[in-house]
Amino acid sequence: MTEDEVARLDTLLERFRREWMAGVRQAARDASGGRGGRGAFRVLEALVGGGERSPSELADDVGVRTSTMTTHLDRLEEWGWAERRADPGHGSRVRVAVTEPGRAAYQRFEAGRHVVLKSLLERVPADRRHAWADALEAWADSRRTAEVPS
Repeated sequence: MTEDEVARLDTLLERFRREWMAGVRQAARDASGGRGGRGAFRVLEALVGGGERSPSELADDVGVRTSTMTTHLDRLEEWGWAERRADPGHGSRVRVAVTEPGRAAYQRFEAGRHVVLKSLLERVPADRRHAWADALEAWADSRRTAEVPS
């Protein structure tokens, strides 16, 4: 890959990322009724995708400090989207679970993300969208086969 190719991709990906993230932030506001941002939905995503976990496991999965996770969990509990429970195997430990309202909020957010992506790509010809999807899938496959966290 040449430096010119890298520079071109970097510019295009950054432009796409800015538009994508603006839409994702709006999707988070819409899905939460204006209460939550992307951080709350990152926590819900981890819970929906991976089940109950300890706050420290969630912090690692989401990539935040434990104190930041505590703030997220306080809000999610206040909104009724998650709950902390005693770990049945270890009385002093806590597990976090998503609630049905939290699952519904995450589904609204995910649907909103899909609307954003569709709006960003709807003018791109189908063959080029498929080529991009194939390239991203090849990238993801290479990450999995190399056993590198993606």
